[in-house]
Amino acid sequence: MPAMKRSVVSGEARGAARVHDSLREGILSMQIPPGAFLDENGIAARFGVSRSPVREALIRLEAEGLVAAAPNRTAVVSPVDLAGFPQYMDALDLAQRATTRPAAHPGGAGHF
Repeated sequence: MPAMKRSVVSGEARGAARVHDSLREGILSMQIPPGAFLDENGIAARFGVSRSPVREALIRLEAEGLVAAAPNRTAVVSPVDLAGFPQYMDALDLAQRATTRPAAHPGGAGHF
């Protein structure tokens, strides 16, 4: 792949990651409330990217269950699932244990 094409692709991937991370944080912190519409054009303008990275970010958020696709290049923030909340807390607890336990031991990673 030519160098210029590769840099465009990696630039779009970085843009998609930046948009995804920002929207995800906004949704999880409730700064972007459930039911809010996420317009591709508006998000692209806000982040200074084309719609392609925005679409990629929204697809990832949809796969995570945080948004649902809507017509006319928009997505809607999914409602909060209080019934499934204990599962999220269990997963968070396991993830924290998996990352902090190795760091707390003198030998570092791999020493449980």
